[in-house]
Amino acid sequence: FSYLEYSKDIVRNWDADQALMNRFRGDKNLVFMPKVVTSKSENMQAMFSNCTNLIQVPLLDTSNVVHFDDMFYNCYNLVTIPNFNTSNLYSANLMFGGCDKLVSVPLMDFTKAKELRSMLLGCSELVELGGFTNLAVSLDLSSSRKLSVDSLMNVINEAKDLSDTGGTSTLTLGTNISKLTEEQIATATAKGWTLA
Repeated sequence: FSYLEYSKDIVRNWDADQALMNRFRGDKNLVFMPKVVTSKSENMQAMFSNCTNLIQVPLLDTSNVVHFDDMFYNCYNLVTIPNFNTSNLYSANLMFGGCDKLVSVPLMDFTKAKELRSMLLGCSELVELGGFTNLAVSLDLSSSRKLSVDSLMNVINEAKDLSDTGGTSTLTLGTNISKLTEEQIATATAKGWTLA
């Protein structure tokens, strides 16, 4: 009950104009993040970083957020996340780094994404990925050895076709690559992607 009271206090004292970068960083009392107004925020970098007891996050308004770096870094009790609006996402370095209980990540819009270094580092229990719409930059999924074939194909199918531009990016799959057929691998290479 003390955790619920803590969540209520957050709502009571919430200021929609406050900076959200590092807002709850290292907060061990945060277990259930309440629904609050976040529509003005453009930077949620490290907002929940090292909130090691965080179990649940609501669908916050992230429509204007550009920087998601370290947002859930080391939130190792987080199992799922809601379908955040990532249409303005530019960077998500280590966004879920160290979330070793995270099981699923829904479809995310990566049309504007440029920096995704180690986004899923250490996400060893990740099984379900909805994919990343218009993904055009390299992404490493090798930490997530339990990804389903459907999830891998969601990533490949949602990724941007780079073949017209002559560009190339790499999907680092690690041992996951052995789950794919030659035809499935060819789907990625035909779009200008290198699988590693």
